[in-house]
Amino acid sequence: MKILIIDLETGGLSCKYHPILTIGLVAVEYKESGGFTVLGTEELAVKHEKYNCQPMALKINGINIQEHDKVALSHNEIKLRIRKFIARTGTKGAPLMGQNHINFDIPFLRKFYEEEKLPFSRYYIDLMNLWITMKHSGLIPWKFNNKLQSMANFFNIDYSKAHNARDDCLITLNVYDHILRLINKDENISKQIP
Repeated sequence: MKILIIDLETGGLSCKYHPILTIGLVAVEYKESGGFTVLGTEELAVKHEKYNCQPMALKINGINIQEHDKVALSHNEIKLRIRKFIARTGTKGAPLMGQNHINFDIPFLRKFYEEEKLPFSRYYIDLMNLWITMKHSGLIPWKFNNKLQSMANFFNIDYSKAHNARDDCLITLNVYDHILRLINKDENISKQIP
């Protein structure tokens, strides 16, 4: 099974007012025998005529707008690169996965694509929902919150490169893989989760 992992770094919390700054993509294929192969990674900087960014968002993302603008690509070029990435990795129709992306990233992507159809599958794997299910099952203690950093800490995954769209995708993949291994160790939970 192939999965397309996506993460965005944005200029703020509102898709109505703040721009997407970077888009990270990681395509993976899970093998029936276990394990996965990374089919490709990409990080795309998005150019805007005006950058309406909150200073705190730029601080968290570590993005310098002047430097960002020098390497950023137009919306049309970004959309073309995403289509080529999906074609190259064979992830057309593959489930889209991210950390809390349904609530945060998808509205930003819909605004970015405006009237165009999203090039991604309508099927989503939300890492946060899976994490919460694991907490309900007793496999993960409730003291760990639902942020990617807590997930990474629980599994001893390096979080030092976080808030970089591509690296966040790789952290998400690593957490997802650890969750799958945890599920496979507990037959009761694996029978409950489709």
